[in-house]
Amino acid sequence: MKNTLKLFTLLLISFTYMSCGDDEPDVTQNGEGNVEMALKVNYDGAPLVLLKEYEYPDGKALYFSKFSFYMSELSLRTEEGVASSDAVNYLRLGQAHNTAADAVEGLKFNLNGVKSADYVNLSFGIGVPAIQNAMKPADFPSTNDLTLSEEYWGNWNSYIFCKVEGVIDFDGDGIPETDFALHLGADEAFVDIELDRDFVVNDNKTTELIIPIELKNFFGSGSNIFDIEANPKIHTLSQSAAIAELAVNLKTCF
Repeated sequence: MKNTLKLFTLLLISFTYMSCGDDEPDVTQNGEGNVEMALKVNYDGAPLVLLKEYEYPDGKALYFSKFSFYMSELSLRTEEGVASSDAVNYLRLGQAHNTAADAVEGLKFNLNGVKSADYVNLSFGIGVPAIQNAMKPADFPSTNDLTLSEEYWGNWNSYIFCKVEGVIDFDGDGIPETDFALHLGADEAFVDIELDRDFVVNDNKTTELIIPIELKNFFGSGSNIFDIEANPKIHTLSQSAAIAELAVNLKTCF
């Protein structure tokens, strides 16, 4: 898939290894391998396809046009140490879900130079860490994803950590008449994701690591459904309560 191959090139990450003990690790004991991460977005258990009709948790018809977020503080943990990256990458997950075939594959990118070991945990943040979030796009080199001015809120002094956009049918006439644009930002909206996963990285080999994302959880469930009619678009600081609610929901998508 062309979009995926382009992302392979843009998101190459070199890892450093940190021991949990007092002694420096003997890096000559093991070589390095690669991890191919595949983020696969689902909606109600099925691969998400943009511009396909889905049901909001309360039954309203909706269509997605965009799903993206910043991934940062990525770490892979063994029983003895942590392989980590300080990169902040902007992931356009929607571009990998334009067709049913693409959606099955998901968005893929490589983590290169990962220490060969048995790993038990994966963690990362959705959002931009506070130190970088206090900066502006002009403060970064042109090759950095933090130069994307369209992903920065000047009025908030914050990057937009996550975007979920589309159209929804509020009046039930079968025609989606209202755009929705749910944007999360500001330091309080940073989401920590931690996943217990057992996987092995071998010398000079690539290990596939699949990360499913259930986007329906973003809207809540049961009696705790996000009131999208009251907040179809999030663009101001006065909507901080809605942002906080969606940030909590976003964590449950993984």
